[in-house]
Amino acid sequence: MDENTEVPEEEAIPPVEASSEESDPSQETEPDNDAEKEQEAPSAPDEEDVQAVKDRLLRARAEFDNFRKRTQRDLTEARANSQIQTVLEFATVMDNFQLAMMAVETSDDISALKAGMRMIHNEFDRAFERMGIDTLEPEGETFDPSIHEALQTENCEDTDEGTILRVIKRGYQLKDRLIRPACVVVSSGTAADQDEK
Repeated sequence: MDENTEVPEEEAIPPVEASSEESDPSQETEPDNDAEKEQEAPSAPDEEDVQAVKDRLLRARAEFDNFRKRTQRDLTEARANSQIQTVLEFATVMDNFQLAMMAVETSDDISALKAGMRMIHNEFDRAFERMGIDTLEPEGETFDPSIHEALQTENCEDTDEGTILRVIKRGYQLKDRLIRPACVVVSSGTAADQDEK
């Protein structure tokens, strides 16, 4: 066909118009909402599932109760074993002390009684050492309120203020834990120091 040839108007193809059904998105068919709702709605649990969950909960509670009782029993047993071990450590000390008490009744030898008392004292120290307990006898050291308890202060001409002069009661410490502070007498310095204050 020649490019210059005109096509009659009747034969011209009219532009394609989109049908209202195809072009309007609001008119598109929507899936069945009722069917979706039925699928989304959770189904009610059946009786077997509910019973299985209840059984699991009951078992978990029973296991926890057993664990708690077992832990309490172990703790009680550990405490009792610790007390027994402590008694055994000091049983020898008590035996020696009873021997010393019998010796007091039958002997007038003061030097022998003093020697016996020193032996008992040494036994105590050994028992504490075996248990890992350190004794605090801080005479001559600087007063430390975290491990010492000052019962009184005294003027002392040749001792600096804050120095421990005497130990009234020994202190005891287990590793880093203070069991009892040492009860001490602390120097308040010289009388002149007191006057200056």
